[in-house]
Amino acid sequence: MIRKHLSLLIALIIVVCAAAVVMGVEKNREIKITNVTEQRATDSPAPSLSPSPLPTPEPDIEGITATTLYAKKVNSELIELVKQINKSETDELRETALSTFSSALTFDFTDRIPTRIRPSSYLNLGKNYETFDALNHQIDEAINAAFEQTKQQLSLDFPWCDVELDCDNQAYLSWQALASLYKVYRSDLAGILREAATISVGRLTDNRIVISVYFPKFDDIADYSELKTWFTARFTFFYLNTYFDENGQQRDTTYQPLPDRYVSELKLPVEQRFESGIKPSWYKSRSGGTRSHMGTDIRGSAKSKLYSCTDGKVVCTGYDVIAGNYVCIRDYSGYEYNYYHMYELSKYVVKGDTVKAGQVIGLMGNTGNSAANHLHLAIIDPNGRHIDPYMVLSQAGFGKNAVREEAYPDSFPEYTPNPYPPALID
Repeated sequence: MIRKHLSLLIALIIVVCAAAVVMGVEKNREIKITNVTEQRATDSPAPSLSPSPLPTPEPDIEGITATTLYAKKVNSELIELVKQINKSETDELRETALSTFSSALTFDFTDRIPTRIRPSSYLNLGKNYETFDALNHQIDEAINAAFEQTKQQLSLDFPWCDVELDCDNQAYLSWQALASLYKVYRSDLAGILREAATISVGRLTDNRIVISVYFPKFDDIADYSELKTWFTARFTFFYLNTYFDENGQQRDTTYQPLPDRYVSELKLPVEQRFESGIKPSWYKSRSGGTRSHMGTDIRGSAKSKLYSCTDGKVVCTGYDVIAGNYVCIRDYSGYEYNYYHMYELSKYVVKGDTVKAGQVIGLMGNTGNSAANHLHLAIIDPNGRHIDPYMVLSQAGFGKNAVREEAYPDSFPEYTPNPYPPALID
């Protein structure tokens, strides 16, 4: 770094000296012309009659023009050289800031999560929401410490630089997201979050740079490459985000009717002969009272066809100990439909496929946490919260208790988007 700046400084001195020499030569030339003119005026005899004025020497226009142009060129080169020096210093400063901050930033949750927390219980996770919410404070402290260490290092490496350093800290996750990640990563959570943290250094002005820190989308932290981990983390997040609010209190899950124009395009997810099998089971106790049922069940026979309720794109397919064989589809309004307990891994669709409403996506079965052949249908809204599928299907006119009415609004109800909603699919 010092050699680079030294070479640039030497080049700057050479250019300045060259400019000074040229300007000196031109100045001497002007003095000589003036002296010759004065000497001629002294040597000439005094006129007997009225004197005639001495001829004024014509200025050397070409010489003056050349000098002016050269001076402008030197000035331009000086400005460009200064810019190069400033850019070089700024680039090196940014690189140093990035490497120093990245090395200094570590997350440590040792003794921060009590042993009383049982990740297998969703209700227990909710009761300990303050523990997970407090992790954001630990993350903030770690980022502030790394930032102060970076400032000290820059003051040592670049003492002559008058640069202001700022920190844009956006590394925040809701307690529901942190609890969901803890369920799958346990003691590795701190390391997973540090690996996921994205750090960048940008220049806002010539003398101000900023270090930005943020977490990627929830799905990217959960890591789709490990399908079991990814599905469990999402499954947990949807549950916690539905049952609890940001203060750990139980949410009001009263069904808010969807627009009639939306439900009018929905298709029955089972064969017509099983329409009467649609049963209300929303929020009923499951898994020994450790969770509530976030969906509705539709009884049918093994290997009967299952259909997509909407147009959309397949988010994932796979197997889970609770969901069994599943297919998850997100529609173009942001709603995700999950189809559980299929007979086998779907042979009809794979992740990334585009599907149409009414298209076959799998076969009914009895896999996972299931006691009979049936479809468990779950619907997650754009906020990452479950809504009651039984009411959605009834509003759409399916089942013996259909409640569809034309009086429902023709526009989507307003909602407050989750600041860190789960990224389902682009």
